[in-house]
Amino acid sequence: MDAPVSHVTLYYGLKLADQYMRVGKPSRATQALSILRDAHGFDFVESLMVFWRFQEMSLKRPLL
Repeated sequence: MDAPVSHVTLYYGLKLADQYMRVGKPSRATQALSILRDAHGFDFVESLMVFWRFQEMSLKRPLL
């Protein structure tokens, strides 16, 4: 049985996706998020992404 992916892996995966978006490489960010979706489950990662973007828009600054 596969071990669950840790929260640390999730954090750094989201951080990596965020950095790719900042340097203008959205396809790389999408790849990083796809890997996280496969590891953590689609609904969980989608919920995090929606919350993350909402917070960024409302705070006008990056969360990670």
